[in-house]
Amino acid sequence: MNEVTTWKQEGLLSLWHYTENERNYPGWHLSADPTGSVSLSALLRAFEASKVESYRTLTIMVPSRAVLGVPNNRGGGAGYRAPSKWRLKYLPDPDNAKIWHFEEANNVVELALGSDGLEDLITGVKDIASGKGDYSIGLDGNEELWFWWWPK
Repeated sequence: MNEVTTWKQEGLLSLWHYTENERNYPGWHLSADPTGSVSLSALLRAFEASKVESYRTLTIMVPSRAVLGVPNNRGGGAGYRAPSKWRLKYLPDPDNAKIWHFEEANNVVELALGSDGLEDLITGVKDIASGKGDYSIGLDGNEELWFWWWPK
């Protein structure tokens, strides 16, 4: 067994997409409590060590008013939608290094990513754990992923 298949999610993760003021807040938004950040980082490092295509499905918490207050879109009251699950699919083949693609269906958001995106995602989750954020990675528009620190 590899570390990806034995990984167990801990902590809280919130992933959401704004339905209002999308021009200033495009794409997807991610925040995690300290335990969630450590847990997600462990999964991403397991992906990095894996030589085979791997995926895991994570449970997502609806963002609280406090979490939405960090980006403060419309005073924290902007409309949004949040999936119940987030499926991360890692494609380690060097030919897939640049892949970064979100797809949404049946209240599940999938992010397929290659090694380049994985490195950026690892850095972003590390920043969340350090109380940093307010930046995005990925492609402009719906392919962006924003990082936001967890509220105190």
